[in-house]
Amino acid sequence: MQYGSHNVRVGMDIFSSDNHKLGTVDQVFPDHFTLKKGLIFTKDLYIPYSSLSRCEAEKCFLNITKDRIDHMGWYQPPTGPRLGV
Repeated sequence: MQYGSHNVRVGMDIFSSDNHKLGTVDQVFPDHFTLKKGLIFTKDLYIPYSSLSRCEAEKCFLNITKDRIDHMGWYQPPTGPRLGV
């Protein structure tokens, strides 16, 4: 299944594949969503929908573990025009 902005809402909880809560969705865009910096991450995260493995009622899970997030390049916003959803 492909996930997109129709699956993710502001306020949803996001978990890693190893079931660590990473944060709460702050903004939703056509090609990605953002998690605000907080206790776990020192910078905002810009996560592409292609990294989602499943979504349930009020939460979604990524297809990577918490330890891999620092290696994904998600601390920079995607390049190109973006529109809020």
